[in-house]
Order: sequence, then structure tokens, then C-alpha cells
Amino acid sequence: MAASTSKTLLGVGCALIAVLFWSGNYIAARMMAGVVPPVTLTFLRWFLAFLLLLPFCLQHFRREYPIIRRHWLYFAALAFIGVSAFNPFIYIAGKTTSALNLVLLSVTSPIFTVLLGLVFLREHFSPLRLLGVLAAFGGVVVILLPAGGNLHTLAGFHFRSGDLLTLLAAFTFAVYTIQLRYMPEGVGGRSVILIMAGLGVVPLIPFMFLEFGLGAQMEISLRSLGSILYLAACASIGGYVFWNKAVELLGPSGATPIYYLLPFFSGTEGLLILGEPVTGHHWIGGMIIILGLILAGRGGGTKKRSTTRD
Repeated sequence: MAASTSKTLLGVGCALIAVLFWSGNYIAARMMAGVVPPVTLTFLRWFLAFLLLLPFCLQHFRREYPIIRRHWLYFAALAFIGVSAFNPFIYIAGKTTSALNLVLLSVTSPIFTVLLGLVFLREHFSPLRLLGVLAAFGGVVVILLPAGGNLHTLAGFHFRSGDLLTLLAAFTFAVYTIQLRYMPEGVGGRSVILIMAGLGVVPLIPFMFLEFGLGAQMEISLRSLGSILYLAACASIGGYVFWNKAVELLGPSGATPIYYLLPFFSGTEGLLILGEPVTGHHWIGGMIIILGLILAGRGGGTKKRSTTRD
């Protein structure tokens, strides 16, 4: 009994640490807006992560290389969607929307995954799952609409580019999740994350030079260098390691509810670090989205392999 309790507590602790690490990604997106160009930030984050991962993952990569080589196009596409495309969308969005909006809209990714699974994988779409999808999108509408949502404010409403880019990032990650269903057998998690980091930075190189060619500047300071190190070591590697351990100890169904604390962590950090307010429509929209995610998750479907996130 004591051993089981300790295992559960350790699993919960690992899941909380992973979510805490990932929540910092959205704070960094806001803090680094105008400090480090978004494509450059993505490149530096994942290139540093690649260097940090090499000593721990290279042996696994070498052992699994014959399989990886046969499926190199699949892994190149996976890295492009999961790193090269997804992350810049978040960091560009951080220029025009709040950290809490970033995370609340990002967590709608499972809903897009459900819809893509319905269209491309012919997955079962139960009434409960449909209710969850509708609820989650209702929560998105609440967040996107002006606070209060009265007729006078709605008349002058327009979408912020950051909110739309965040939704695009959520859709992109859903495509990445669908791609994971086709992961070749015999390739482990260490090789996958090393490939993601190594291949994901390659398409970013020309766009990084383009950023600077168009006049972007990078502030070299303790704040910027510390943020890049945090993103590489904690958001990229630490979150992945702790989350996988949590899933191992608690199982997917035990760990997933803790992931829904992500908006709470990011909202609190945004308030304390950035001074960004948390309003009533954030609370209402966030709770509706989380309710929708829970309902959609209980509505059946194909089990997913563990993924890297944020």
C-alpha cells in the first residue's frame, strides 16, 4: 500500500514538473517578443537541445539508424511539422496576444486531432465526443470575444493575429500527432526527440537569415540567454523526460488530467511575471475548453503514442 502511494505521488510530482516546464514556454514567448526574433528563438532553442541530447541519445540513434534511414522522409516531415512550423507560430503569436490566451488556445490541439482523426483515420465519433468538440470550440469563442461580450463591444470586434496564429499552431500540432500514428516500429523515444531537434532546425536556417536581413535584431543579455537555456533544457527536454516518467507511473489516463493545469500555471506566471490580468472570460472560456477536452477524451478513439509538446 505504501509503495503504491509513493508511486502515485512520484508520478503526480513528475507530471506537475513537466506541466510547469511547458507552461514557461508561453511566458518566454511573451518575454522574448521583440528581444529575440521568433525563428531565431526556435532555432537556438532546438539546436541547443540537440547538443544537450547527443550524449544521452546518440547510442540509441545509432542502434536504430537502419530503420530510421528507411523512413527518413517520414522523420523529416515529422520534424518539420513538430518543430520548424509549430514553434515559430507560437513565438510570433507572443508579440500580439497574452500568455494566457496562448496557452488556452494551444490546448485545443486535441480537438483538432479528433477532427483530423475523423476525416483521415475514420475514427469513431460518439455523441459524447461531438459534445466535447462543440464545448471546446465554444470556450475558444468566449476567449476570443471581447471581455463582457456585449453588443457594443462585439460590433467593433476583430481577431488578433496572435490568437489566429495560436489556433494555427494548435492545428499544426494536431497534424503532428496524427503523423505519430504512423511511427515505424523499432524506433524509441530518445531517437525520435534527437531527430526532431536535429532535423527540425535545418529548415529554419534560411528563414533565420531572412529575419536579420529584414532588420530584426537580437538582444544578447542574461535575460535572453537564460530564456533560451530554459527553453532548451526545461521546455524541450525536461518536460519530455518528466512527462514520460509520469505516464509510466500513472498511465495515460492518470497523467492527462494533470496536463489540464497548464492554463493555471501559465496564467499565474503571466500575472506574477508579466503583470498580465486574468479576466472572467479567461476563467469561463478556459473551464469550457477543459470540460470539452475531458468529454472528447472519454468519447473513445485510437490511443496515441506519447509525444513531445510545447
